[in-house]
Amino acid sequence: MKKKLLLFTLISISMLLSAIQQPVELMNNINDADRIMTRMKQLNALTYNSEQDLTNTLITNTDEDSLELWVYNFLNNTHTLISVTRQINSTLCNIYVHDDIWNVTVNSVDVEHLRTAFEDSTASDPTKGIYELDTEMFGLTSDIDGNGKTNILIYNIDDEDINGYFSPSDILGGAYSNSMELLYIDDNPHNAGIHSSYCYATLAHEFQHLIHCNHDTNESTWVNEGLSSFAQWVNGWISPYWMMLFTQNPDNNLLQWNAGADYPQSYLFMHYLYEHYVFEDENIIYNLVHTLQNSTDGLDAALLETGWGTDVSSKEVFNNWVIANHINDPVFMDGLYNYSDNPIGTGQFTLTNTAEHSSYPVSSNNVSMNHWSVNYILFENTDLDLSVNFDGDETNSDFHVQFVKFLNNKLKIIALSTSDVFHGKLEQKKHAPPEPDIIEYFEPQQTNNDEREEDIDENTTDISPIVESSENEEREETILSVPESKRVQVTEKV
Repeated sequence: MKKKLLLFTLISISMLLSAIQQPVELMNNINDADRIMTRMKQLNALTYNSEQDLTNTLITNTDEDSLELWVYNFLNNTHTLISVTRQINSTLCNIYVHDDIWNVTVNSVDVEHLRTAFEDSTASDPTKGIYELDTEMFGLTSDIDGNGKTNILIYNIDDEDINGYFSPSDILGGAYSNSMELLYIDDNPHNAGIHSSYCYATLAHEFQHLIHCNHDTNESTWVNEGLSSFAQWVNGWISPYWMMLFTQNPDNNLLQWNAGADYPQSYLFMHYLYEHYVFEDENIIYNLVHTLQNSTDGLDAALLETGWGTDVSSKEVFNNWVIANHINDPVFMDGLYNYSDNPIGTGQFTLTNTAEHSSYPVSSNNVSMNHWSVNYILFENTDLDLSVNFDGDETNSDFHVQFVKFLNNKLKIIALSTSDVFHGKLEQKKHAPPEPDIIEYFEPQQTNNDEREEDIDENTTDISPIVESSENEEREETILSVPESKRVQVTEKV
């Protein structure tokens, strides 16, 4: 009999980050990853700065067809005033185009396609536009200019890697504020033109930022960007290949924003949150947008507002989420560790293991991890008894270690109990007595190792490489999570 044990480690620490709106990219393939990882620029100049000279603020009249609007130059961190003309005056939006590009890179057909996507039809619902889907999910926008519409400006953004952006100063005031609800869209997103999924995904993404600014002006970046990326999924414009930035680097701090892998990571978290923590008629996503608290404090407040008890926290959501990313199983625990519409954890979207062991004994491993991140460590070919010793750095630490075991058509999750200084040991005997079919969901505060077990339908055991096993093969996996930690020491021996 062949036994596999996978250890995945989660480390987390709460952080509050000032929201810096950043543009979005879809990806056709993983080759786009390097470009996205290197092209992101801070948009600090777009946020409200009370020390700036407000005399430069331009107050516009959006009832006029011709305007002058401020735009941001990413390549030299300056602002420019450009002349624009309203080409669409519709029920829910005004679409302005820079005069220099009208009938050059953008024409009447392009702006009508954009209006249709915003008002009438999306990839996820041909009967609903971005406006309806985003406002249903996240809430309403402000209306500081009193026209009851969202204004969209199309111009040639000077950085070709940026498809669009939203400037909070347009709502909050300040130097270079256009004093209106305004979204900025490049005239040729991703070199695909206006009539493309890149353009519509950008519009849905930035519209969430506009909505969010009306309800929480200083949201943590990872929450705001995660929700905007989730808005792409809501509207049906998101690429699974984009997730590879994260699947290849799961040891990535969820709360600390550096762009790149942070986009798909935060999106996946919001997607999982929506699928598993909506409670009856209470939408957890809507409540998260509307709470004034930020980061994990805001998530905890939203969970309470949605109807979950105090025993359900952001840490618990995080711990469940990292398991779901790895096994993505629709049957076990009634689908608690599953996405209904996402291939994460399967095939080419399998998360990279931090380490893999197939010969024993294994010497002690000193591993440094990021906060609010995960390590997956695989143990296989363990035909004898298995003993795993865990020793975590107790400084600013809150480790969670969980073992995921596959045997025949059963999946079992065991939470490792640790001492106050995060020492713990798990022993798995080859000839252990029979175990019950279902073991109740564990509470992290319990002092003894706790287990969850359930039968898995044979038709679903090929969901991930971990689950692909013959009836005579036994596999185990472990999960460790830490809201606050720096170092992990794991010793395995047989």
